[in-house]
Amino acid sequence: MICNCLRYLNQQSQDNPSTLRKRVNVTLSEITRLCTEYGNEAEIGLEGKLDLLIRFQMLEKDGSVYTVLLFKMVEKMVQQCVLQWISTKYGMDARKIMALLFEGNYFEPKNVAKTCVMDEKDANQVLYRLMNDGLVSFQDMTPAGNFFPYYCTYLYTCNKVNVVHHARKAALNVENKLLLRKQHEHEKVKDLIKKKKVIDDYKASHPNENLEDQLLPREEREVANFYRIDEMLLKRINSLEQQIIISDCYIEMKRKMLKEECGSKGWDPVLKLAVKKKKAA
Repeated sequence: MICNCLRYLNQQSQDNPSTLRKRVNVTLSEITRLCTEYGNEAEIGLEGKLDLLIRFQMLEKDGSVYTVLLFKMVEKMVQQCVLQWISTKYGMDARKIMALLFEGNYFEPKNVAKTCVMDEKDANQVLYRLMNDGLVSFQDMTPAGNFFPYYCTYLYTCNKVNVVHHARKAALNVENKLLLRKQHEHEKVKDLIKKKKVIDDYKASHPNENLEDQLLPREEREVANFYRIDEMLLKRINSLEQQIIISDCYIEMKRKMLKEECGSKGWDPVLKLAVKKKKAA
């Protein structure tokens, strides 16, 4: 269902680039037409799926017109990508904490531990690790003059754009390593692949002749193993490429939103100066 909405937006943006914005109105007949065009005309419960998207704040309904919240869609997709990366690198406890901090509020460590159903000591350790890697920041709310640990109060939060930048950088590094691995695997069997191609071409052009020069069983297994590994690596690379595209889309939309709110003067492409000016205002 989301794919159909995004396909519609993609078609509209190709016809008119100004159409691709944060909110786009789509009628139920247009969504039904899209489902029919992409082979989903027999899809049961179309309105139920639309209600589900409304519940997840991806659509809004006003009578017979549905408003596609494009930024909300992209934000939720990039959030899932980031949380998946967090869980892979830091563990499930860090994923729960980042999912909580993604709400945009400030939390004390004890509130983080209580909400995420964790021990406060474990929550502090995860927060310190995330803070050391630049994913989490804190604000000191200690009363003036009281520097004893008992009176210190720290509120933790995270900058979504900063976290997305880190996740995007990690995805690029992994993608580069996978491409090198793919090239290395190909280098090991490229001679066997050429030999196999020559044999297959000769068999195709001379089907009635028996060719004595054949690949050994060991060589056949090596070639088959290469194709299996190559397919697996290609799927992983495509998945990372999609994550990078979603991250770029989110960052670009965030830039445009901040530029509209803060104006063109003093606009910093790194999304820091505009945020500071907005808070100061």
